[in-house]
Amino acid sequence: PIWDFCQCDSKRCSGRKLLRLGVVQLLPLSRRLFPGIVLSAEGKQTLSPEDRDIVRDCGIAVIDCSWHCIDT
Repeated sequence: PIWDFCQCDSKRCSGRKLLRLGVVQLLPLSRRLFPGIVLSAEGKQTLSPEDRDIVRDCGIAVIDCSWHCIDT
């Protein structure tokens, strides 16, 4: 699943392409909780083999936003 903040050029956005191809499903921005691992540009940790069970059981979600719009 993917949260799309619609901050990218939709023709060049890899998240939008995955949505068009039906590889991922769109999560509404109002859905704040996800039981699995969420990948974000703000992430501080990397995935490891120890995360395998969580990914298998609950999945991975992605936050798709523009790097230019992230507050640092």
